[in-house]
Amino acid sequence: MQKFKAYLPLIAGVILIIAAVMIFLPGVIQRTPSPLGDLTVEYSGLQAVFGQSEDPKLKFNVGVFIGWMFVLGAGVMSLIGALNKKLGILVLVGAGVAIAGSVLVFLEAVLFKSVNDFSGILNTTYNLGVGPILGGIFAIIGASAAGYAGVKAFLSK
Repeated sequence: MQKFKAYLPLIAGVILIIAAVMIFLPGVIQRTPSPLGDLTVEYSGLQAVFGQSEDPKLKFNVGVFIGWMFVLGAGVMSLIGALNKKLGILVLVGAGVAIAGSVLVFLEAVLFKSVNDFSGILNTTYNLGVGPILGGIFAIIGASAAGYAGVKAFLSK
């Protein structure tokens, strides 16, 4: 069990980087009811964050971009903390950054709707896709591991 705890910052960093890679999965699902059935449009995480040049309605989303960058940055902080055992505080800060990033990732559908102009579409709902859900869950798991490892390293000084 002691050997497992020694690798916890490394494991947390890998989990957080995997969470950041979830941006490539579907990010937002747009559903519009119609008499012939629901019209469903899926936007990838990249489209939800960076927009799309072919569709001028899709704009760059700063809030979601910051969320994904927080998760990626927390993973890098955890990996750096795993390489140098004296940087336990860095792993602890990475855990806090990952929690903040996961909250922003979970708000992707709300932020997507607020940034983009879809005013002509009535009764449309925006739901989270698989990417933000899995990314947020992985970010919380990685943040928990990083937080435990950071507190352990910080208190062992």
